[in-house]
Amino acid sequence: MEDTRLNDAQWAVIAPLLPPQPAKGRKRSQDREVLSGIMYRLKTGCRWRDIPKVEGYAPGSRCHYWHDRWVRQGLWDGMWQQILGRLWAAGKLDLSQGSLEGSQVQVKRGAMRETGGTRAKAVPR
Repeated sequence: MEDTRLNDAQWAVIAPLLPPQPAKGRKRSQDREVLSGIMYRLKTGCRWRDIPKVEGYAPGSRCHYWHDRWVRQGLWDGMWQQILGRLWAAGKLDLSQGSLEGSQVQVKRGAMRETGGTRAKAVPR
């Protein structure tokens, strides 16, 4: 099992980037565990429900809910820009080994396959 739980140093960097707790209503709990679960899923590629049910990880359904909500709010883009900016400024970011990979591109309906000339099957949504 991959251990993607956030340590204290990582949490100290990420915690201030999260939205503030709401002034009214129900407070968010387990932000650290939710982020650890999200990182586990992003690293392993597992389904949300397959996030381990051990201490340090929030349940998969909670991780999925907050991941989607934070994506809609633009939190992830802002968080990654700030973290990468800090690493770049500190000289700790080496982009010489980076690469882009595009094999996960969805086949559009009606697209022709490269070989044989038959239509590709549509990807279910």
